[in-house]
Amino acid sequence: MIKLIAILALAAIANAQVHRARYVPGDDEIRAILQQRVEHEQQSTGIVVGVIDSSGERVVGEPGVLDGDSIFEIGSLTKVFTALLLSDMAERGEVKLSDPAAKYIPVKLPSSITLRDLATHTSGLPRMPSNFTADHYTRRMLLDFLSHYEPPSNAEWKYSNLGYGVLGLAIAPDYETALRSRITGPLQMNSTLVGIAQPDHARLAIGHDDRLMPVAASNFGALAPAAGLHSSANDLLKLLSAVLGYERTALAPALAAMLNLRRATSTPGLMNALGWQISMPDGLQIVWKDGETPGYSSFLGFNPKARVGVVVLSNTSTARGVNDIGMYILDAASQLFRRVR
Repeated sequence: MIKLIAILALAAIANAQVHRARYVPGDDEIRAILQQRVEHEQQSTGIVVGVIDSSGERVVGEPGVLDGDSIFEIGSLTKVFTALLLSDMAERGEVKLSDPAAKYIPVKLPSSITLRDLATHTSGLPRMPSNFTADHYTRRMLLDFLSHYEPPSNAEWKYSNLGYGVLGLAIAPDYETALRSRITGPLQMNSTLVGIAQPDHARLAIGHDDRLMPVAASNFGALAPAAGLHSSANDLLKLLSAVLGYERTALAPALAAMLNLRRATSTPGLMNALGWQISMPDGLQIVWKDGETPGYSSFLGFNPKARVGVVVLSNTSTARGVNDIGMYILDAASQLFRRVR
């Protein structure tokens, strides 16, 4: 009897996971969520959602205002691209994940800090360099900080924008050129750039703070590989299409390898892969990354089993962000945030 109860319980969990994996909200439901968030809760001035599954791609936004071609700062979603550069180079035999970072940069660093450590936030480097300036952070300033920094002897997981700045410096000193030749060019992601060309300025969604006031654009300088990219929902859907195997690409081995290496984080149940983070609610695997800059919030994620992906871009930065919208689309059991007035 006990064995039968256990089998039935496992079957119930499996059925629940199948349901959660297959349910994807329709456009009307997503539109209602965005209306609630923007108009009623005033948590943003505009949000665009892109969804991809076996039926194709679709974008929900505000036609004529913000849509799939609108350009946003994507903050730490940039780390997915930098980690993909690393994974592609490793798959091609150009570097090894176990290589010391000091092998590739002109500054003394402990040999214990590897490219893999930088990509999984286990290098011991702090979140930001103490000499960071938001207006003009140069490569020389980054190298100067590293030359005087003493990492802890026993490094544990610690989220580090600095680490990704160092990773970009090590594997792609000309970051935008490397990105174009290896990732955004082959995937035809023409709106994914560090700097926005003048003709594309009209498509830029102006950023806002949590009081819904416009803010100036961000400039991460030498830390661009950590948080410096702009992109659009349509472009990020192209990346998800490649990740989920809907689009055949030479990057497929590198994309798959990003999830093979996993490190525990300081949050129970949350793992860090190369660039991505992985949550497992009730055993259901959700791969995701979020981002925020002064003026923007973003979320990118997918359910590999159901082959569903989502991107959420907001031109407003708030403490809550847009993670809950993305997670809800990927996992119907996830809870949407409701602001209490």
